[in-house]
Amino acid sequence: AEAGTSVLFTIHQPSSEIFNAFDHLILLNKGRVMYQGAVGSIPTFFENCKHPVPPNYNPADWIMTIAQQIPEEQLNQDGFFQSDNRNLGVSLDGGFSKKSDIITHGGAVQSSMLFKRELQNIVRDKASLGARFGITIFLNLLFGIIFLDVGRLDN
Repeated sequence: AEAGTSVLFTIHQPSSEIFNAFDHLILLNKGRVMYQGAVGSIPTFFENCKHPVPPNYNPADWIMTIAQQIPEEQLNQDGFFQSDNRNLGVSLDGGFSKKSDIITHGGAVQSSMLFKRELQNIVRDKASLGARFGITIFLNLLFGIIFLDVGRLDN
């Protein structure tokens, strides 16, 4: 992050030290955005939504308490879930005006493309390929030695 790039990761109930190291936070509750903004603004936001963070309390613990114990309908009434009125336009339908605009390929072409992609993945991971060959050779030798001369033995 110090190099000017964005860092994105998920974390469940961090310590207050780690929590305060964040710059910007997106809180999700059942797939909906409960809060999005600066970490320093969380106490004010929760206070405005009628659930102030108690003094000397880890905000991450308080967020989890609120998100788990208060029903979604109540959180919605308290103003946690902001409505999204953006016009997403073309992005919702992929930009295709008619179903006939979508190009599809036959099963043989799709199978060929999948085969080539899998072959590339196998060749790229030489260590895994070597391990597979090594294990196969070892097991074949092991079974060959175990069953050597089994048919020739007289009981």
